[in-house]
Amino acid sequence: MVVLTIHRPPANALDNATVMALRRTLEELARRGNEVKGIVLTGHGDRFFSAGGDVKELEGLTVRGGIARVLAFHDVISLMERIDAPVVCAVNGYAVGGGAEFCLFSDYRVAVRSARFGLPEVNHGLLPAAKSIRQAVRVMGLREARKVLYGGAIMDAEEALRVGFVDDLVDDRVELMGKAISWAQSVGSKPRALTGALKRTILHTAGSTDTEMKRMTVDDFRRYFGTPEVREQMRSVLQRWERPRRGNRKGEPPGGTE
Repeated sequence: MVVLTIHRPPANALDNATVMALRRTLEELARRGNEVKGIVLTGHGDRFFSAGGDVKELEGLTVRGGIARVLAFHDVISLMERIDAPVVCAVNGYAVGGGAEFCLFSDYRVAVRSARFGLPEVNHGLLPAAKSIRQAVRVMGLREARKVLYGGAIMDAEEALRVGFVDDLVDDRVELMGKAISWAQSVGSKPRALTGALKRTILHTAGSTDTEMKRMTVDDFRRYFGTPEVREQMRSVLQRWERPRRGNRKGEPPGGTE
């Protein structure tokens, strides 16, 4: 299990160096493959997960420099989306702008009740990454995404939960990290060939045809079927089915009461 902490007081703003470091770290974790069972991303302190892009750094930035910055940020959210390991955002405070965009691309989002969320870029003369705009629509639906993107307002945690921006709320930092790590460990304990295939399918099926999805199903099956992890999982299930019926009702599936 890998815990990554955005540590740039006071607001954990995302300057170029932080974005580049996060990109390099995620690239390295992706190369480590099955060794990485899960990734939890959180912020330092109790007030900010991340306040988004460093406005001070943006002042005086050239168009060329800005393009390099947005390309690096796009790489980070793409890596979060595509890495086979489960990615969790443990939101310890304000998550706005780029910080909120990170949440959109995680597999599970848990936040303290004092957290706040928003994509206020339109009020600051900027826009979220195009990939993040599309993802906001996928996560929240078109109506809610329009409100969040056009209005640029900051949501409290309960509202974020209602619109699907987060999956769960907790009371404090200790519970936050416990829940985030527990979820990542639970998913990460499953065969990577299966969880990786699930992530790829969730990512690609939105605009896919039936023929493309059929091909994806076959390709995924080739990748995972017969791997040692999956074989062991199937063997365990089969043993539970074939176990003497010691009180089991005939035909009861594995996982039923025993």
